[in-house]
Amino acid sequence: MGERLTVVRPPAIYGPGDRELLPLFQLAATSPVLPVLGESARTAVIHVEDAAAQVAELAGRPPSGATYALTDARPDGYGWREIMQAAAEVMDARPRLTRAPAAAVKALALLSVGQRWAGAAPIFTPGKARELLHTDWSVKSDEIAPGLPVQKFDLWNGLAHTADWYRAVGWLPKIL
Repeated sequence: MGERLTVVRPPAIYGPGDRELLPLFQLAATSPVLPVLGESARTAVIHVEDAAAQVAELAGRPPSGATYALTDARPDGYGWREIMQAAAEVMDARPRLTRAPAAAVKALALLSVGQRWAGAAPIFTPGKARELLHTDWSVKSDEIAPGLPVQKFDLWNGLAHTADWYRAVGWLPKIL
């Protein structure tokens, strides 16, 4: 196949319609404490509109045989403290940010899987715990295709856009 393909590898994609991120907003709005999953961990993310624009740009180019990563303007990613703080600010909340021990995160995943006996599909699995605890989901500069569109969303305005959409469709209560 060689150069007949261009492969696109996105980081965590979020935005309107994303049900995976909804629990973070709900927790940020109601909990007095938010977990920080690792002080040095980095997670690259991209808003769905920016991801779509980058994919559309790459699809319009001749195949290169390369693999490119998508990312927002911070390919080195965000720390969990930044992510949790941004989610809390978007929800107009001020929870305390507290380091969550890896053992506690893994135990919570096992408890979630244990709920299968009640007929509930587990939301938080050991695999998801491993993903969240991984320390480096950043994107290296040589993985980014040159000439991609400038991103519209950074983490803060992307999360605000997502939360506004959740509120508009009734997934989150409106802030008074």
